[in-house]
Amino acid sequence: MTRKNKSVDPAAVRGRNRAARWLTELFQPPVVVTLQLLISSVIEPGFPGTLGYGALAALFVCVLPLFVLLALVRLGKVSDHHISNRHQRAPVLIMALASVIAGLVVLETVGSPRSVVVMVLALVAGIVVLAAVSPFWKISGHAALEKPAAQKQP
Repeated sequence: MTRKNKSVDPAAVRGRNRAARWLTELFQPPVVVTLQLLISSVIEPGFPGTLGYGALAALFVCVLPLFVLLALVRLGKVSDHHISNRHQRAPVLIMALASVIAGLVVLETVGSPRSVVVMVLALVAGIVVLAAVSPFWKISGHAALEKPAAQKQP
């Protein structure tokens, strides 16, 4: 039985890697969650006027934590905006949780629709799970997975 020599096209590999990076950025949690928060207000009476509540929630849940995270990356306190180093995740997740809880207080104060509040509460549960698991296991907030180092190509 003869084995065919499969050559790898470097341009094709670069193209796939570029596409993977774009998809990773496009579907990172702050982007997806912002869309979910905006959509959560669609079922409420008074839509599209309820979109502002979803946007307010997104400010506390996504925008503010992302700005703080990017500042931490710039200061060299965190390796990258995906927080690849799992030992750096707990403090960032605690900061995000504090922002989300502050957002919940604001949303309750302004009489936000229940669908938005329920969505934020579900996100609180997700953040708590990520924070609890991260010190022991490199869990990802993304749908993407990283190959183990032994399987990565040079």
